[in-house]
Amino acid sequence: MKLVRTISVTIAMCLLGVTCLSYAATLQVQNTAHYLGDGVYKWKLYLKGDEDRLNTIDHVEYVLDPSYSVPLRKVGQEGRSANFAISDKATQEFEVNVSIYYRTGEIERISHHVVLYTPDRPSFYVYQESGSGANHFSPGGWMGDVGDITIKDDWEENPKSGKTCIKIEYSAKGNKPTCDYAGPCKWAGVYWQEPPENWGKKQEWKSAGYDLSAYHKLKFWARAEYPSVIEFKVGGISGPYGDSLRPPRSYTAHVTREWKEFTLDLTGADLRHVIGGFAWFASKETNPSGTTFYLDDIRFEP
Repeated sequence: MKLVRTISVTIAMCLLGVTCLSYAATLQVQNTAHYLGDGVYKWKLYLKGDEDRLNTIDHVEYVLDPSYSVPLRKVGQEGRSANFAISDKATQEFEVNVSIYYRTGEIERISHHVVLYTPDRPSFYVYQESGSGANHFSPGGWMGDVGDITIKDDWEENPKSGKTCIKIEYSAKGNKPTCDYAGPCKWAGVYWQEPPENWGKKQEWKSAGYDLSAYHKLKFWARAEYPSVIEFKVGGISGPYGDSLRPPRSYTAHVTREWKEFTLDLTGADLRHVIGGFAWFASKETNPSGTTFYLDDIRFEP
């Protein structure tokens, strides 16, 4: 007998362009949506959760609104690297029923409301709030001494706005180096990517990312436990299907104990295809004892 877990959820209204969540005991269904014009949105559905759990999936079935010519979409093991994602276009929101088939014989069912966004909101968020439907990109591109990095995106102590901010710790101890020379790398950093771990090398992801041509600056708030020097970037992923913005635009910030807003100028930047929406880099040279810093309200603005 197959074990079937059925989960129903109520989705809070999301306003901007968007990642909306349906919560399961072990996995989530997420959707992003991007306005194309003329009332049409391009959406994407995918799974997010424990990596070990994801690796036990045999296939996923999405049952879309019956208005689609092919409402049943099935994704097998070939879709694991993209978290079993599917995408299409829509002019209005709709419900989707997702069935996750595990190799153990278990079936997990999740209902999700695909939320689109209103195109008149100017800001395009990388991070607004933990679990917010407005968030885009994911911090999946870890680099350098990756064992020195700890990230918590639901830190509730002293956020700049809302209930949460991002807490990042860089220990500068040289743990788990990934650089292409003998470690330690003596630096570390993380890219927020679309989708996670997209270094522009996989042809199946060549259409991933966002057209951010309408935006001319990136703004974010930052503070640190003690004065720190952090470099922030947009774009620069250089694979064959990487960012249209190469080299990246960067900004070296002197981050202090008080919240401060920083602006990265993107005037004249080629933002037609962005998979590396945001990144930070910290080095042992400028932060010899490491650093603990916080980020909030990371967004692109016109």
